[in-house]
Amino acid sequence: MLEFKSLDRQMRTFALVGKFLFEWAYMETRLREALQKALNLEQMQAVIVASNIQLRDKIHILRSAVFVSTNLLENDRNHFDQVLKDIANYSPKRNMVAHDAFVQDNSGDGVSFLVIKAKGKLNIPDMDWSIADFEEAYTTISGFAKELIKMSSALDAGALAAALMKKSAGSPIGGLFGLGGTGLLNLPLPEHQDSDTDPANQKKEPQTPSKSGE
Repeated sequence: MLEFKSLDRQMRTFALVGKFLFEWAYMETRLREALQKALNLEQMQAVIVASNIQLRDKIHILRSAVFVSTNLLENDRNHFDQVLKDIANYSPKRNMVAHDAFVQDNSGDGVSFLVIKAKGKLNIPDMDWSIADFEEAYTTISGFAKELIKMSSALDAGALAAALMKKSAGSPIGGLFGLGGTGLLNLPLPEHQDSDTDPANQKKEPQTPSKSGE
């Protein structure tokens, strides 16, 4: 384990922030793997999808997958749902570490973040993290990653797609509007407004000019 106290102040500042970002990136990789399992994607598909949606969207998708996964008991479903909500609630701390300027904490052994809040009022809160604060954060984020690995293992493969295709009227999705699991997919498409078969837009043949005297 890295002994942060043995480092000089500047190097310690960089090391503490760097390890936080490493732990978060590792956790997000586990999040992507859970997304891949829930959506039944190939690895490259999952990489592309995950790279184009924000964290909150990944959380929403996975919470939905947990809700419909038939492999999970109710206690497990509630547990994983709470884990996902905890990750979402923790993300502002990640945003601070990733986006706000920081310097060495000259009054302590950690890092001082230069956070400025200016929404209606100007507020510059004291955001000093000690080595102990960072180590607590590492443990929390590592715990999220371990739970996501368990979630990936427990989820139905393609849980969301399976739920949409399920025809049972008693399922949360199947009875939606009385359409059945595939009803939404089988609705007739509206005809194109320019279609020749649309009675309202049928083209009339030009009338033959009447002959004089007729």
